[in-house]
Amino acid sequence: MHRPGAAIDLTALDVVLPGLMDKVHFLDTPLVEISAQDIRCRISQGLPYRYYLPPPVYTWIQSHDIYRQNS
Repeated sequence: MHRPGAAIDLTALDVVLPGLMDKVHFLDTPLVEISAQDIRCRISQGLPYRYYLPPPVYTWIQSHDIYRQNS
């Protein structure tokens, strides 16, 4: 996915990493505007956050019980 305002020159990268252009495909997807700080705030407030994160990250945060406010 392209980041807004970021220009990526795959041709130049393909010189350094031959075959890259055959393996990288950008997808047009909706941009979800949420920051890491927003996610941490959601966690600390007990709000849903699962679908803002890749499953392994969600599992790690749950198993380590981080970002939660002490009751």
